[in-house]
Amino acid sequence: MKAQQTDRPLAQAARQQQLSTVVALRTFATLAQLSLLWVAHSMLGVALPWPMLGLIFSLLLILNTTTWLRLRQQQPIGQYELVSQLFADIAAFSLVLYFTGGVTNPFVSLYLPLLGLAAALLPIRQVLVLAVVSVLAYSVLMMEYIPLVLANPADGVYFHLVGMWLNFMVSALILVGFVARLSNSL
Repeated sequence: MKAQQTDRPLAQAARQQQLSTVVALRTFATLAQLSLLWVAHSMLGVALPWPMLGLIFSLLLILNTTTWLRLRQQQPIGQYELVSQLFADIAAFSLVLYFTGGVTNPFVSLYLPLLGLAAALLPIRQVLVLAVVSVLAYSVLMMEYIPLVLANPADGVYFHLVGMWLNFMVSALILVGFVARLSNSL
């Protein structure tokens, strides 16, 4: 019984650190997405539905702010809170992809680092649920999405290749940063 009581504060501290990591990565991901969308719009002439994207990013900002405030209050973190937070990230990312070309968007594979994060933080059942949700979202995005409108459609292949390169770089930074943070916390 005493071992369980000492494990609870350790488990709560771990969940607190994990949720803090999710908030930090969401902040990074949101800023990176906004930056890339701004570059695509202003420098590459890609027409984007800013009102809808603004709504999605505003909701992420609200989620991050409320989660950050919650972390400062040191309230116990529930068993399903992390999976709910990651589900919200998958939903928001899927909506951004819907409005920015669906699976033709070179950043679509950023589902994978998000699932890697889930695999490192969550029990296998919750990871499997998030994986199924991600696969379903990806599958829907193969058929349903708003295509990107380029100022010069002939640049499409070049933009896609540059986007894939940036996607690889971002994925590598996310994975290296997360693994480094995880190893430091261990």
